[in-house]
Formats: sequence, C-alpha cells, structure tokens
Amino acid sequence: MGATADPVGDFVAALRATEDTFTAARDRILAAEVPDTAFGHLFEARAVHDAYRQRLPEMARDLDEARAVLGHLIHGVRAARRGAVPHVPPVPHQNDAPPDDGGAA
Repeated sequence: MGATADPVGDFVAALRATEDTFTAARDRILAAEVPDTAFGHLFEARAVHDAYRQRLPEMARDLDEARAVLGHLIHGVRAARRGAVPHVPPVPHQNDAPPDDGGAA
C-alpha cells in the first residue's frame, strides 16, 4: 500500500460521496413519514407530534445546507487544483435571509 496517486481527486470523491449520502438520508427520512395515528399511543403525544412535524422540514433544510457547503468546497478544491483562484460564493444561512417587511410593497 503506497501513497495515494491522486489525493485531491480522492478527497473530492469523498466529498461527493458524502453529498450523495446526505441526499439519500434526507429523502429516506422524508419518505418514512410517521402517520398521525401513531402518535396517539405515546405519552405526551401532542408535544411529540408537534416536535416531529416541526423538526422534519428543518432537518431536510439542514441536510440541504450541508450539501451546499460540500458543493462549494468541491468547487473550490477543483478550481485550486487547476491553478485558478476559486470564486466560491458564501453559503447562505437561514439567519441571513432579508428581514420580512410585513408584506409592504
């Protein structure tokens, strides 16, 4: 076992595989939705139900944001490998959204 012939290529491949894993995890979790009737037998069912319904879309957004970060990193590494100065725009965060103007036009 010698040194890796293409460590940058291996790194990018690992990032892409991680991105694919995040996509698959998000899709599986969203597809495996728990029906509302399943919460009826749980202690504090309403609180658990509400937390589940709130966190599910938030988790999907978190995984999408993680995928975006990986995409930016892949772009930067590939550009640097070509000798180019990578132009990687900042990854938007949920807190960076412009404030709601209350519907004023």
